[in-house]
Amino acid sequence: MKSKNFFCIILLMFISVSIYGEARNALLIANGKYAKLSKLDNPIPEAIALKKSLLELGFEVTLISNATLENTKIEMKKFRDKIKNEKGIAFFHYGGHAVQVSGENYLIPIDADIPNEDYVSTRTYPIKELMISMVGETNIVVLDCCRNNPIPASSRNAVRGLQMISDKLKNSVIVYSAQPGQTAEDGVFTPIFTRKILDNKSFSEVLIDVRNEVSKITNGKQIPGEYNEITEQIYLANVPGKDEKLAKEIAYEKARKKALEADLAMAQSSKEKERINQELERVEAETKHKQLELEKEKKRQQYEQEETRRRQEEFEKQKRQQEELDRIKRENEIKRHELEKIKTATTNDKNSIKENNVSSTNIVKSKSVVKPATVKDNLKSHNSLNISFLISCMIGIIISSGLIYVFYILWVMYNH
Repeated sequence: MKSKNFFCIILLMFISVSIYGEARNALLIANGKYAKLSKLDNPIPEAIALKKSLLELGFEVTLISNATLENTKIEMKKFRDKIKNEKGIAFFHYGGHAVQVSGENYLIPIDADIPNEDYVSTRTYPIKELMISMVGETNIVVLDCCRNNPIPASSRNAVRGLQMISDKLKNSVIVYSAQPGQTAEDGVFTPIFTRKILDNKSFSEVLIDVRNEVSKITNGKQIPGEYNEITEQIYLANVPGKDEKLAKEIAYEKARKKALEADLAMAQSSKEKERINQELERVEAETKHKQLELEKEKKRQQYEQEETRRRQEEFEKQKRQQEELDRIKRENEIKRHELEKIKTATTNDKNSIKENNVSSTNIVKSKSVVKPATVKDNLKSHNSLNISFLISCMIGIIISSGLIYVFYILWVMYNH
């Protein structure tokens, strides 16, 4: 009996050892209230939710909201010193604006004033510096910042999205909310990531689930990317699955209860029986507690599934609404163009009618002016002709009279 009790005690001690024996440190930087760039609503609420999940997973979490360049440098140095001393898992998450210039990536603090890309290197935080600070035994870097390039369009030569980081660390995972060249939709990647890291899977399996869900929700427009150089599997949640672990612990408690009941039946002294009864009460209480935990875990998993489905349905609904709005906008634009064409045609017709009326009026005026002039000219021409005729007639008469007079003289002379 003593050997059986000793075995049970050793087994309980083994189960009660925390699976989070390694140090777990996380730094979250969430920037939203930019002074010179467009403000972002989602990074800070998303970081708060992520902090809650990481605390559940045994991380010591530091959340910095709306960090200036100076804040970022100070907090990164503190984080580097801490993980250098404690080792274990180092987790970093950034949400906010970022930019890629000439193949280099930069995190943009809230006080950055970047009129053009020449100012990027001096007014932002290089991701190269971030990677130097990740000195944990295992390093996880999550960058949810592949949004549209925030540098003014008139002066930028930067590329949207982030470039794959060239400075890579051993036993590290670098996660991007979108592939290079893609832009991430706000409010999609980090909430899914926050829920999925609580799943009782390896981190690689978690990233696969995140990638699939993000791709499904965005219809393939956004696909998270990653650089993975881990040498062994990383588990953030319990291993095996929490529900499986609880089920095994419950089964063990039930088996131990049977063993204690057998010990109670064989007990001789009242003191021994009292001790076993107390142990049975404790086992029953522990079993009941674990059963409640198991039910809670199953409800949580069911809630996650329903939440994923709800988010997908909501996204699809928003997408349909946006498509409907786009369709209405296109139709209104077409109608507007048609109305403009009709208006233009009507205006042209009015102008044409007006021009025709003016032309007709001018013609009438022209006729009314020209006609009297033409009659007068005709009269003048007719009078000229009459005068010429009269003059010709008079000349003819004169000539004829002269000839007659000559003939008369000749006739008189002839007769005398």
